[in-house]
Amino acid sequence: MYASGHRIAIAISAITIAFLENHCLSNPMSSESAPRKALAIALNDLRDAANTNLDRTIEILQRLDHIEARLTAGDPVTDIVADEPSPRIVELLTQNMSALETSGAAFRTAQAGVLHHEGLTMDRIADLFGVTRQRISALLR
Repeated sequence: MYASGHRIAIAISAITIAFLENHCLSNPMSSESAPRKALAIALNDLRDAANTNLDRTIEILQRLDHIEARLTAGDPVTDIVADEPSPRIVELLTQNMSALETSGAAFRTAQAGVLHHEGLTMDRIADLFGVTRQRISALLR
C-alpha cells in the first residue's frame, strides 16, 4: 500500500512537470508565472487530498462509534476487528497521512519556489515556514 502510494505520487509529479514544461516553461512570455502556476496546481492537489481525507475521516468516525458500541456490549476485540470491512481503520489512517504528506510536500515546495521567485531570501522563507535555511535550500533544489 505504502509503496503504491509513492508510485502514484511520483506519477502525479511527473504529469505536473510535463504540464508545466508544455504549458508554462515553453512559452517565454509565461515563464515568470510558472512558479505561481505550479503553486496553483499544488494548492488544488492539496485541496483534493484534504477533501478525500475528510471523507475518510467521516468514515473513520462512524466506524469508531460502531466499535465503541461493540466494546461496550462486551464483544471480543478479535471479533470486532475480524468483522470490520476493508479497508480497516488503520489502513484509512495510513491513506490520510500519506495523502497529506505527498500533497503537503508538493504545496510546501511550490510555495517556497514562489516566495523565492518573488525575492524572499532563503532565511526569510525558513523563518516563515519554521524550518532551517538548509531545509529551504533543499526544497528549492
